[in-house]
Amino acid sequence: PFPPLRLSAYLTIDQKAMTFCNLSHFPLLTDLRGQQPKDIGIVPPENFPSEGPDYLAPSWRSQINQPILDTVYLKMGDKRLIESIYQNREVLPNPTETNPERVKNLASDLGRNMRGVPFVKGPGIISNAKGAFTVNGKYTYFETGGGKYQQGQFVEGGIIEVRPPYVAAPIRKTVATAPENNKLLKLTSTFSTTEDIKEAEYYLTATPVHWISPKITNFIRARIYYVFSTNFEPNEGRFFGNWHLNNFLDFLSHPQRNHQEHSGFLYQSIFTNINGQLDPPVCNFVLHDFTTIPHGTPYPECDWGLGNQNHY
Repeated sequence: PFPPLRLSAYLTIDQKAMTFCNLSHFPLLTDLRGQQPKDIGIVPPENFPSEGPDYLAPSWRSQINQPILDTVYLKMGDKRLIESIYQNREVLPNPTETNPERVKNLASDLGRNMRGVPFVKGPGIISNAKGAFTVNGKYTYFETGGGKYQQGQFVEGGIIEVRPPYVAAPIRKTVATAPENNKLLKLTSTFSTTEDIKEAEYYLTATPVHWISPKITNFIRARIYYVFSTNFEPNEGRFFGNWHLNNFLDFLSHPQRNHQEHSGFLYQSIFTNINGQLDPPVCNFVLHDFTTIPHGTPYPECDWGLGNQNHY
């Protein structure tokens, strides 16, 4: 006899709703919680097969409450993270040289990105009249993202931040609805009731969807795998392929203070559990495409010693 068939999906880091709903038991409130009773805190994907307002099991398997998927593999090799994380030469000038402190900063930035905390400067400039709930952009890409790496996109619930000298202290505001175009953004509240924001720089996350809400169970958290890429193609996908192995390992986990504390992506709080406490990812990481793992060719200084080679 064969073991039961396991179902998985390879999804992008924008597909939070697809991930959470497909990994949740039915009714979805079993593993997903919003702020109100009977609220799962997320809008299920279009055509998701749950039944009724209680999100019961699909009609074609109404007696089976198990999740539709067993595992989700999350694509972390996203080109929107190249300049801000994987190839950020301002933070890590030479990825081939070990630098745990700089790598720690990049791992923290990936955590901020997943939590929805602004950390990258957006394209263009913005203005917000005092008391107004709308932001006007110039050379911005609020709806679609723009440029080589599709930067500057917002979704409902996203956070936009303005920093000094345009304001006295950093101010963050929440996006009220998905933008209808690239030049206009609606907020849930104004930046200031007394002063205009004029042609200011602004900050946002590199990818628009945060993972800090809704509340999820450990059952869901344990079934998300993070697929990192070691590809490195100039002018294309440039990820971990020019990193020293120690830098990559420190990016995931690095001991601090005599091994009493750790930094790294695996210690970043990116989820909220059912009790309202912040949780890091489970140590489920995958390397995409064994042939691209650094093996000394064409970069002799980058050899992870795993015995792989390119296929030509």
